[in-house]
Amino acid sequence: MSAAVSSAGSTPDTTPDWHMHRDAERYLDRLLRYAHELDRLPLAGDVAVFRFGRTFSHGAIVTEWPVVIHAYWAVGAGRVGDVTRYPLAGREVRFFGMT
Repeated sequence: MSAAVSSAGSTPDTTPDWHMHRDAERYLDRLLRYAHELDRLPLAGDVAVFRFGRTFSHGAIVTEWPVVIHAYWAVGAGRVGDVTRYPLAGREVRFFGMT
């Protein structure tokens, strides 16, 4: 998600470990400039944001729920993953669509 934001001409205003030490929802604040929260399961192209540490700070692009594209330091960048498996399984998640 950070790479997508950067390629759109913006820069992320968080550090990689922000979510571990602070409560401010910086990631969501930036996302809400471009998207709105959904009250339904996501469709292809929607964004899923997972709680990591103290904040919702891990974004993924939905391909077909529960399959997403996301980056995670331990498994590499730009991976296709199933949210029912590590590292996303069991994490609180919120869904967003582009405005």
